Amino acid sequence: MGMFDYVRSSYPLPEAFTGVLQTKDIEDFYSGTMSNYYIDPAGYLWVGNYAGTSTFETIEEDDPRYSSDKPYLNYE
Repeated sequence: MGMFDYVRSSYPLPEAFTGVLQTKDIEDFYSGTMSNYYIDPAGYLWVGNYAGTSTFETIEEDDPRYSSDKPYLNYE
Protein backbone atom coordinates (compact mmCIF):
# COMPACT_ATOMS: atom_id res chain seq x y z
CA MET A 1 0.00 0.00 0.00
CA GLY A 2 1.11 3.54 -0.63
CA MET A 3 3.34 2.85 -3.64
CA PHE A 4 1.30 4.45 -6.39
CA ASP A 5 2.04 6.03 -9.72
CA TYR A 6 0.68 9.59 -9.94
CA VAL A 7 -1.04 10.91 -13.05
CA ARG A 8 -1.61 14.57 -13.88
CA SER A 9 -3.86 15.25 -16.81
CA SER A 10 -4.48 18.20 -19.09
CA TYR A 11 -6.75 16.02 -21.19
CA PRO A 12 -10.49 16.26 -20.51
CA LEU A 13 -11.28 13.11 -18.50
CA PRO A 14 -14.69 11.94 -17.28
CA GLU A 15 -16.00 13.67 -14.16
CA ALA A 16 -15.07 10.75 -11.88
CA PHE A 17 -11.38 11.34 -12.64
CA THR A 18 -10.59 14.72 -11.10
CA GLY A 19 -7.83 15.90 -8.79
CA VAL A 20 -4.75 13.76 -8.16
CA LEU A 21 -5.03 10.40 -9.87
CA GLN A 22 -3.21 7.28 -8.67
CA THR A 23 -2.66 3.91 -10.27
CA LYS A 24 -0.82 0.65 -9.81
CA ASP A 25 -1.86 -0.63 -13.23
CA ILE A 26 0.83 1.02 -15.39
CA GLU A 27 3.64 -1.12 -13.90
CA ASP A 28 3.62 -3.55 -16.84
CA PHE A 29 3.77 -0.62 -19.25
CA TYR A 30 6.89 1.09 -17.85
CA SER A 31 7.66 -1.45 -15.08
CA GLY A 32 8.11 0.93 -12.18
CA THR A 33 6.37 2.32 -9.15
CA MET A 34 6.05 5.78 -7.66
CA SER A 35 6.42 7.36 -11.10
CA ASN A 36 4.86 10.61 -12.27
CA TYR A 37 2.90 10.49 -15.51
CA TYR A 38 1.34 13.30 -17.52
CA ILE A 39 -1.50 13.14 -20.03
CA ASP A 40 -1.12 16.06 -22.42
CA PRO A 41 -4.03 17.98 -23.98
CA ALA A 42 -3.94 15.68 -27.03
CA GLY A 43 -4.36 12.59 -24.80
CA TYR A 44 -0.78 11.25 -25.02
CA LEU A 45 0.75 9.65 -21.93
CA TRP A 46 4.20 10.93 -20.92
CA VAL A 47 6.68 9.89 -18.26
CA GLY A 48 9.76 11.95 -17.35
CA ASN A 49 13.21 10.62 -18.13
CA TYR A 50 15.64 11.78 -15.47
CA ALA A 51 18.60 9.72 -16.66
CA GLY A 52 21.85 11.61 -16.32
CA THR A 53 20.43 14.32 -14.06
CA SER A 54 22.49 13.38 -11.02
CA THR A 55 26.06 12.39 -10.29
CA PHE A 56 27.75 10.08 -7.81
CA GLU A 57 31.37 10.57 -6.83
CA THR A 58 33.54 8.33 -4.66
CA ILE A 59 36.12 10.35 -2.71
CA GLU A 60 39.45 8.51 -2.93
CA GLU A 61 42.12 8.37 -0.20
CA ASP A 62 44.40 10.87 -1.96
CA ASP A 63 41.64 13.53 -1.97
CA PRO A 64 41.85 16.14 0.85
CA ARG A 65 38.12 15.63 1.52
CA TYR A 66 38.70 11.95 2.36
CA SER A 67 37.95 10.93 5.96
CA SER A 68 39.40 7.68 7.28
CA ASP A 69 37.38 8.12 10.51
CA LYS A 70 34.07 8.17 8.65
CA PRO A 71 34.43 6.06 5.47
CA TYR A 72 30.66 6.10 4.88
CA LEU A 73 30.93 9.86 4.21
CA ASN A 74 33.44 9.49 1.38
CA TYR A 75 30.76 9.90 -1.27
CA GLU A 76 29.13 12.89 -2.94
